Amino acid sequence: MKLPDGRELIKTMDEMSRFRLGWDAEETETAALAVRHGEASVERMGRAPLVWKYDHGSPFTSGLFQDFLARHNILPYPIPPRSPWVNGRNERDNQEIQNWLIPVDFEKLTMQEIDRDIDDGMLMLNYVKPRSVLGYRKSADVYFNTDGVEELDREWMMLDLMDIKCRLGWTGRTENEKLSRRAIRQLLQKWGLYEEWEEVPKGAKFVNTSEALNVSF
Repeated sequence: MKLPDGRELIKTMDEMSRFRLGWDAEETETAALAVRHGEASVERMGRAPLVWKYDHGSPFTSGLFQDFLARHNILPYPIPPRSPWVNGRNERDNQEIQNWLIPVDFEKLTMQEIDRDIDDGMLMLNYVKPRSVLGYRKSADVYFNTDGVEELDREWMMLDLMDIKCRLGWTGRTENEKLSRRAIRQLLQKWGLYEEWEEVPKGAKFVNTSEALNVSF
């Protein structure tokens, strides 16, 4: 998302707890920046996430970022176009950040002052604000005090994913995003880790309200 001073804000968010693991503000989003940010997030977590959801911005569809995902055995999950509910948690988070940055547009703050406001706001969202969707717990409380899934045999999961993709008709020549998403959903369901990300809500409009460069980690 774009900041009042024209920089791009990149952030990493754990979807279950809505805990923001990291954020960076840079002049331009590049593949190298996306990889550097991703590596820092993995280091901060202490392990790689199982699935990484991302938009179709060029830094995240780049070979560099895809190599980063493959290196950590992370399942890539590109968000389908014009399906904002798939990225709903990140979109709501972006809107909340934009709301508390509105005064910055009028105050003409320096870059350092904007960075300070971003840090303060992110820490507030992580550690201070309770969320009704979390039973009025705070994101940090849920993130740090909820048992995660035990580390899985990712090599075996990747082989299992390839088998599922082949059974769905993948030839191995070119990647098919729709087929890949379907295969990952089937894999997670098979391993008891499935979450319905693409259930179309009643009255949903096929309008992607995210900017092309936004990304949900």
